[in-house]
Amino acid sequence: MHPIDLPDTPEMRAKEAEDGAYGMKLLGLKGREVQPWEDGFRTHDIAEHSFEWWYFTMQLGDPP
Repeated sequence: MHPIDLPDTPEMRAKEAEDGAYGMKLLGLKGREVQPWEDGFRTHDIAEHSFEWWYFTMQLGDPP
């Protein structure tokens, strides 16, 4: 998979903001106002500071 270079223009930024607002509406999010059910944290405000984390639930034991 190769990254796609998108032009950084005012039109592209406006389209990204529009798409983001639409996606947040679909998820029941209210703009920058973090709702209590979200656990009070979002990671996508600034792309350079975004991250994701993974949770694993497992049981570990000694090998036989």
